[in-house]
Parts: sequence; C-alpha cells; structure tokens
Amino acid sequence: MSAGNEQAPVDQGAIDEIGRDVVAAAREEFVRYGIRRANMEEIARRAGVARVTVYRRFDSKTTLVRAVVMADVLDFVERFDRVLFGDGPAAERFADATALSVMELRRHPLLTTVLRSDPETLLTALTVEGQPEFELIKHILATRITTLIEAGDIRPGEASRIAEFILRLLYTTILMPFGELPGKTEDESRAFAREFIVPLIINRPA
Repeated sequence: MSAGNEQAPVDQGAIDEIGRDVVAAAREEFVRYGIRRANMEEIARRAGVARVTVYRRFDSKTTLVRAVVMADVLDFVERFDRVLFGDGPAAERFADATALSVMELRRHPLLTTVLRSDPETLLTALTVEGQPEFELIKHILATRITTLIEAGDIRPGEASRIAEFILRLLYTTILMPFGELPGKTEDESRAFAREFIVPLIINRPA
C-alpha cells in the first residue's frame, strides 16, 4: 500500500475538489479489485477526468492509496471524537470508542478486500513500510488522550506512549483477525475494553 517509509502521508488539505473525486473513485476501484489489480485508467474514468489529470495530483498508485487511507482515517476520527467526547462516564466513552475502532477495522471495505486479495501488500504496508501512517495516527490519538488527561479522565502519563499501546493493539486486529480478543462483536469489544484497557488508564472515582 505504500512505497517506503521515506514517503509522508498525503496532506488532505492540499487536495482540491478534483483530487477528492479521484480519491473517491480510487476507493471504489481498490475495494472492488484490490490494489494490485486496480487500473489507473479506470480510476480516471470513474472520476470523470483524464488519466493525466490523475497523475498531476497523485504521481503514482502508491500516493493515491495513501490519500485514500488518510481520507478514511480522518473520516473515522470525526465519528471517534463524537463517541470519545460525548456524554457519560469516561470509562464508558472509552470502551465505546474502542468498540467502534475494532468494528470499523473488522468491517472496513478496503482492508477486507486487501486482506483477501493482497495480504502481502497489507502486511508490508502495516509493518516495514507503515511508519509514516503509524506515527500520524499515533499523533492524532495522542492529542485526544492529552485532552482526556487534562480533563482528569485519564491518569497522568505520557500520551504518546499510551496512544502507541492502544494503536499497536488495534493493529493486531487487522494482522490477526482470528481469536477471541478484542472481540468479534461490538458488545464483545466493549467488554474487552472494560476488562483490559479501562482499568489501566482511566481514573476511577474515589
């Protein structure tokens, strides 16, 4: 899914309206055919632009894949924030946010397709070539954890390390989709978070 860890994630703010159309078309193509079989000409046709227009905005399929992934991440963050910073006790909000994350990963159309059709590509993207995306997602999560620490919901600690612990756990959901943990259903995932994660990081009322 990526070309190497020297390449930074695509800046979504720099993508114009045509670029967003291309990203949407690419997502459809990747979900339908996988990344290796996806055709740039077909992506351009789906987006209603010339192939050269695609390459003016995304210099390779790898760059386009990165743009799709980051667009999906940012879209998910909006839903994640609504749960994490919603109403109710911090422990329940955190358990709900964990369950949401697990279910999104298990049901994500692109991840499902790539895991089935291009498992080697997915493994490489999440491991030896996945540092830029990992660091960016960790930063996004760490900023949320910092907010919870400042609100007194999470025990004081290094937000970056807490974020990395949680993110590494979520990565295993992708890399090892078998087993009992962190749960196959939303209720199971929520129960897992309550039992194993919440006690480690959430402040309990005195």
